Order: sequence, then C-alpha cells, then structure tokens
Amino acid sequence: MEHQNLLDKKVEAGMNFNLKQKKLEEKLKRTLMPYLTTVGRNKYQWESLWHYYRPAYLACKNRKSKRKIMSELIKEGIKRKCLPYHYFRYGLFEEGTDRERYIPDTVFYEKILPVNNSDHILLDDKIIFEQLCRANSLPIPEMHCYFKHGRFFFADGIEVETEECISYLNNLETDKLILKHANFWHGGQGVFVFNRVGNEFVSDVFGKLDESLLKGSRNDWIIQAFCENHDDISHVFWNSFNTLRVLSQATESGPNILGAVMKFWVGENQTDNATWWWVYAVVKKDGTLERVAYDQNLKTYTHHPDTWVEFASVKVPQFDQVQEVITRTSEVFDKTRVVWWDIWVTNDGPVIIEGNSSPGIALIQRPSRWFDKDVLLKLLAKPWRAV
Repeated sequence: MEHQNLLDKKVEAGMNFNLKQKKLEEKLKRTLMPYLTTVGRNKYQWESLWHYYRPAYLACKNRKSKRKIMSELIKEGIKRKCLPYHYFRYGLFEEGTDRERYIPDTVFYEKILPVNNSDHILLDDKIIFEQLCRANSLPIPEMHCYFKHGRFFFADGIEVETEECISYLNNLETDKLILKHANFWHGGQGVFVFNRVGNEFVSDVFGKLDESLLKGSRNDWIIQAFCENHDDISHVFWNSFNTLRVLSQATESGPNILGAVMKFWVGENQTDNATWWWVYAVVKKDGTLERVAYDQNLKTYTHHPDTWVEFASVKVPQFDQVQEVITRTSEVFDKTRVVWWDIWVTNDGPVIIEGNSSPGIALIQRPSRWFDKDVLLKLLAKPWRAV
C-alpha cells in the first residue's frame, strides 16, 4: 500500500511537472519567440548561414556597419518574433535594402503553412499524388513501377516479383529513367537520372539500377519516364532537365498564381536536385524571364554560366497552358492551400512532376517584383481551408 501511494505521488508529480512545462512553453510562444523553428530546421538554417550567406556577407562591398547590422538584427527579431535568419538569407546587410519587403522563412514555415496546408500528405506521398493525378487525367510522366516497403508494384498497384520488374525496366524502349523518392524530401532533393548502358540503367550517383540498390537504400521509390525539355528550354541549357516552379494559392474563388521561377542547371548535372549548383530566374506574367538570375549563394547572372544565353531573351513556352494545368491540379488538391508546382515544359505540353507542400519561399521572395507578400500575410490573419 505504501509503495502504491509513493507511486501515485510520483505519477501526480510527473503530471504536474508536464502541465507546468506546457504552460511555460505556451507562455513563451505568446511572448518571447512564438515562431521559433524546430531543432531540425535550425540546423538547416545554421548550415545555410555558414555555407551560403556568410560568404555573401563577407564578399559584400556595400554592407552596413556592424553596429547598424546588430541593431537591425535585434529589431527584426523583436518585431518579427523569430530568429532573424532572413536578414542574411535576403542580404539585408547591404545598404539600401528594404527590410519590410520579406516574410521571414520561419514565420512562413512555422505559422502560415501549418494552418493552411491541411492535407499535405496527398502531395508528400508521391505515390498517392501520382495516383490522384492519373485518376483526374492530369498530365504527369508515365510511372513504370514503384518500390514500397521492400516490394515492387506496377503503376496499377499489382505486386510483381523483383526479377520480373527489373527485367521489365531493362527492356523498356528508352535511354533514360527517373528514380525519385516516394516520400517528402526536403529542398527538391532525391531525384536521379539513370542512363541506359547496354541492357541496364546506370547512374553516376548510385551505379546500376537493380534489386540491391533499391532494397539496400531503405527508402520507397518511384521509377518513371524521362521527359525531354522543350526545344526553347534546351536552347538555354541542354545537359539536364530544367524545371519550372510555380507558386499557387487556393482561394474561395479558385487558384491564384503568386509567382513563378525557371530553374536551370549548371555544369555536368542532369537532375533538378538542390544538392548541386543551379540558377533561377523569375518568370514574368507574359512568360518572359527577368533580366537577372540568382543562385543559392546570392550571386547574380544575366547569362547562363555555361551557354552564355541571355536570360532576358528567353520566353517560357506554353506558359498559358502551364497556368491552366496548375489551375486544374490545384482544384484536385484544394486543401493544400500554398504549393510549389514543379513543371516539365516539353514539346508535347506541360507535365506535372510534383507538388511541394513546404515550398521554398526564398526562391520567389528574393528576386521577384511580381510576388506580393501581403497576399501571404493575409493568411496569418484569416486561415482558410477548402471544404
């Protein structure tokens, strides 16, 4: 009996401690820093700060005084109620920059998205996403098969033996395949091109596409068809597939396109994968590119670094069709309110690669004069979910 009483007291003490801790956390959220990021995102922010924005800060010849920078950092943190990573992400240390122009990434990811993107699993699970797109006759690359929980399935969901699936892939009449993660993957990573070598498909990253590769990775995968860029896009850079990213917002009156960027790879890379070097240019409303493109190191370019094609001379083909496709797709996934859509622009029309429920806001905020931050700020005051 005495032991039981002691146990009950310990349980009660533990519950009281947890209750006090929760109250303290809630108080901190209401007062000090309500938009503090998670540990994982803080790690990403610190790595980005060190690898990308610190070199840009050191290279800036027109930066503000250290005293002014420190003062503005404190003011930004208090006003925005977050750690001011965005101060360096958007180069606000340079004289003449407008601190009011940007939504801090922390506010966007931790405050706006959680209350507006309710059914993000429909986008984050790429197998479900592909099945919904196909069921609604939306243009997507052909999915040959997928690998889930250590088992192979054809696109229609029929399970197939490993040897039969690999043999089927090797006998396809194509020279390229796309292998991508079937689940959410941060920053556009996890997409790989396999090229035919004899009777097999091989990647510079993974080697041969076979059972040992897929089962040894402990990931779920989708294997789909490779689509060629439109000729006008290949003219800018032909070594990789270059994707169009369009940011859309679902509203009561229908989808609204907030902005778009065209991403071009540089060097030997074949895939649109954020671990490598790429540059991006804002797409204006008429489909033409802005004069200046950017990379993740805050550097600017007026021409592609490899081909020297001038960005201002480029117009994204079929941009009207792209917007129509995104409107149709947004209506299917209307409970995920703010989405980056990755689009392949091909000679046969726009093709949806995927939707990103945690879109990289810096891509559109940093360079764009089209983007209106007040549209997203209104989501803070009036969250809405489609019914």
